[in-house]
Amino acid sequence: MINVIGILVTVGLIAIAHGLEPDHISSARLVKKSRKLVEMAVFHSAGFALIAVPISLVLIYFSYAKAEIEVASDLVGIIFGVLLLVSGIFGMEFEVEPKSTGLLQGMFNVTPSKIVTIILAMNTGSIPLGAGVIAWFAVVTSLSIILVGVITLRVPRNLDRVLDVIIGTITIAFFIFLLSER
Repeated sequence: MINVIGILVTVGLIAIAHGLEPDHISSARLVKKSRKLVEMAVFHSAGFALIAVPISLVLIYFSYAKAEIEVASDLVGIIFGVLLLVSGIFGMEFEVEPKSTGLLQGMFNVTPSKIVTIILAMNTGSIPLGAGVIAWFAVVTSLSIILVGVITLRVPRNLDRVLDVIIGTITIAFFIFLLSER
């Protein structure tokens, strides 16, 4: 028998960590209003459910496609980091459209946390339970992104540019590191 509570706790912790990944913080910094932040987070989870699940299943079963998909995924993360870095350095106000940004990240950033969640969902041996695990990951990730976004929106204006440069640099470095490991 499966320990459903254990799986939900594990997936919940993975989802919190996933919501705190640098590209999510970067995109949250590029969304300037709380309502738009919620839209971005919700559409991120929708993108995950619609596209990343099938892509992740392909990665699990057909590993020859893995390298190309992972590189594309890392490049999407770098783009968000560059936007935030440019915004911080030059004082330019970029505001991304939350729905398409969320969908883009949710669909094309195939991360280990998403793949582990899908594997755990598959290991339940039940379509309803597996769907519940995926939904739980999506909800907790959205809440995590919203929370970190709301916190970063509260940063004093005089620290905005510094924070944008720091987060943008960390995001770029994170994804360059991932690229170098592939």
